[in-house]
Formats: sequence, structure tokens, C-alpha cells
Amino acid sequence: AFSPHDALDQGFEYFKTVVFFLLIIWSIKDVYWLQKLVQAYLGVTGIYMLHSFVEYTNGRHEYRMGITRMVGVDQYANNPNAFAATLVFTLPFVWLFLKLPTTQKALKILGILYAGFVITCVILTGSRAGFVTMVFFFLMAWIWEKRKTKFLLLPLLVLFGIAAWHFIPQDKRARI
Repeated sequence: AFSPHDALDQGFEYFKTVVFFLLIIWSIKDVYWLQKLVQAYLGVTGIYMLHSFVEYTNGRHEYRMGITRMVGVDQYANNPNAFAATLVFTLPFVWLFLKLPTTQKALKILGILYAGFVITCVILTGSRAGFVTMVFFFLMAWIWEKRKTKFLLLPLLVLFGIAAWHFIPQDKRARI
């Protein structure tokens, strides 16, 4: 870094992340507590996403690349691209959570709503990398699906994608 002070700040943020990771690894004893940790993680990220969305609708955004871009409410990953990546990286946990046989039906509905909200927020960030990563994730999830009807589902998903594309604001469509 050009500034030693900035390098020290970034190093400290990285150190906090490593310590947090180690605390999580040492505190998980079995599958039950891992599932509870994933639920808590998705809940906290959902609140973070909801707060950022409310702030975006109230005018807190970044104007860059010719469009308004949704940002996170924190200081660590508030860049639109970092915010989109944070949200997209939660999708594998949602997918796993939905696949667990022990997950209750109400929580599965919340998981589906969460995934839809992730899609909305990633589009509002205007992050091309986030959008491509999200599409890639959904493509991989479709490939890993073991149901016999997955090939019947493909035309429906393509039609849904085409219809949803028309609901995306024009400036975000042009950016993506």
C-alpha cells in the first residue's frame, strides 16, 4: 500500500477475520451446531441485506459507471461489487439448507424468499461479476439437481429468466 496506515488497517481487518474463523472452527462440535451456525449466518446476512435495501430505497447509493448502485451499509464490504459478492457467496449455504431433510417447510420458504432477495439486490448493485457468478451458481445448482424432472424444468427457467429480464430497470440491464 502507498500508505502504511491503510496497510495496517487492512491487515487488522484480515486478522479479525482469521480470529473469527478460528473461533467458529473450534466452537462447532457436531452437525446440529453447524446447521444452527448456518441458520444464524443466513439470518444475519438477511438483516444486512434488508438494511442495505432500505437504505438504497431511501437514497443511500453510489453513482458510478453511469448508474445508481446499491452498496452495503458496512465499511468493510460496502463497495457494490464486494456487496454483491458477499450476497452471492451465501447462495451455496441457502442451497444446502434447502436440501437438508431436517429443514422445516417454513424455513424452506424463507430460504427461497432469501434467494429471490439476493437476486434483487445483486441486480441493484449493477455488479456484472456478481451477476455472472450468481447465474453460474444457479446453473451449477441445476446441473447438480438429481430429480428426473430437471430437464422439464429448464424451458420453464429460461422463460422465467426472459420474463424477469424485462422487469430489471433499463440502466441495470444496460450495465449487465
